[in-house]
Amino acid sequence: MNPRDTEALVLRIGRLQHQSIHGWMTGDGLEFSNQLPNSRVRDPRRKLPTPDVVRADGFTPQQYVDANQRCLRMESLISQNRPSSVKRMMHDVTHGRILGR
Repeated sequence: MNPRDTEALVLRIGRLQHQSIHGWMTGDGLEFSNQLPNSRVRDPRRKLPTPDVVRADGFTPQQYVDANQRCLRMESLISQNRPSSVKRMMHDVTHGRILGR
């Protein structure tokens, strides 16, 4: 793990922190927001570390791997909640919403 890796992780976490969850499926929005660094979840293993923690000297390679896996899961939620996502379209249809609106 080199400084570029940790800086890339910091930028990735920053992008996730600025992601809007407006209009998302309810469960996905809650799951996403609970994994953000500033969430109320008490267990630090269940949410992303803050950028300051990532930049600290005590940040271990295992923490780096765990944070990247969490980022992947959160980016997957972003992808699933795009209006053009098949999963999202099927959800909208089953809940009586018109496609494309």
